[in-house]
Amino acid sequence: MGKNSKRSAVVAGIAAVLIGGGAAAWAFVGWNVDGAGTAEADAAQIKPLTATASLGANLYPGRKTKITLKVENPNEFPVTLTGALTPGAFEVSKGATVEANKKCSDDLKATGVNVVEPLVFPGKPAVGAEKSTTVDTDVTIKDLPQSCAGLHVKANFTFTAVQTAA
Repeated sequence: MGKNSKRSAVVAGIAAVLIGGGAAAWAFVGWNVDGAGTAEADAAQIKPLTATASLGANLYPGRKTKITLKVENPNEFPVTLTGALTPGAFEVSKGATVEANKKCSDDLKATGVNVVEPLVFPGKPAVGAEKSTTVDTDVTIKDLPQSCAGLHVKANFTFTAVQTAA
């Protein structure tokens, strides 16, 4: 290799080191720049769940039967059923007289939530976003007043759920 070739190689090597070193120095001493921004969205609405239930048999005190509950979730997020069904107001129909319906209704009000054992959801079932699910569980009828014999009893109820991760 000639003198000029060696010298050219050395100069090229020194130039590469200087250029590379300069780039590294620039990266090391470069300016840090911070930023800021905003994000916004509407929070989802909370819509009440609805449910319908049916019992598999005629009722009398001590009767054990299955209750089938269909729960509708109109929300855009899933929920998990967490609490027991709590009976509320009762409606009575099919009595021979208005007085018979009223007597049964009044007796049910006096009995209150003792008509059934607490209905607890088995396994805390999930209800998907904007979906429905059916839950079956057993129920025992407790204090059904005798004045309600032969009548149609409709119980309104409440229950609880919690929003779960999607």
